[in-house]
Amino acid sequence: MGVQGGEGEAGTLSDAGSSALAQTGLELASGASANLIAPAAWSGRFWGLFKCGTGDCSRGRLDCNGAGATPPATLLELTLGTNGGQDFYDVSLVDGYNLQVSLAPQGEQGSCVSASCPTDVNRKECSVF
Repeated sequence: MGVQGGEGEAGTLSDAGSSALAQTGLELASGASANLIAPAAWSGRFWGLFKCGTGDCSRGRLDCNGAGATPPATLLELTLGTNGGQDFYDVSLVDGYNLQVSLAPQGEQGSCVSASCPTDVNRKECSVF
């Protein structure tokens, strides 16, 4: 599984019943990417984190070590290799919104499309009063 982004950091959290990934936090330079190895059947989430700001999971440290994001945090959620080998993914704002994200499957199997939240939902035009 690959992660690519602008300059920043990302946290990871495996769901209950899934093995923890070797990296629970990673740093990305602008335009850089990182590959993470997940078990065949894995479920969890990724989010952008900003130390001492939004999404922080471990009081300013990069590794989350089993801690989730501090809201607000835009989440990318993945479930891999379940229901006959199917994968599921989504963008979730259940923990709030802190950055624009996109999740795009790679490869040529199936009819998967990208999931994204490309707009700053905190903009005044997007607010509900």
